[in-house]
Amino acid sequence: MKSFQKYLCFLFLIVIFLFDDLTSEAGVVKIVVTKTETYNGGKVFGNAGIYERVYGEAYALHYHIDQLEIGRAALLGQMTVGFPLRPLTASTFLLVGLSEVELGDHQKFTFKWAFGTTVVMTIVALLTQSIHI
Repeated sequence: MKSFQKYLCFLFLIVIFLFDDLTSEAGVVKIVVTKTETYNGGKVFGNAGIYERVYGEAYALHYHIDQLEIGRAALLGQMTVGFPLRPLTASTFLLVGLSEVELGDHQKFTFKWAFGTTVVMTIVALLTQSIHI
């Protein structure tokens, strides 16, 4: 039974890594700079020139969605199901190392809570109209 659970967990991780990029495809197609001003007293940054603060707007990939809404939607899954479960995140290794818990055990325990938190956050975001379908 234990070997089947390990196999299932391994298969689940492979599916997450294969399809992760498909769900997080976002890009910027246009940036409109409306204003620039010197920053940090106009100090020079090597050959690149002086520090500048740039103000403007970024436009999302083909969907014409407000950039604030894209940011809010990205935050919903990133800190709940995203980073705490990935084995490629240094803080995850630090967590399991200091707590002396196996990474697989951490992922099995945390996933249901992280997924539930993401569902609740998404429902609240939809009800408060922070994001739209």
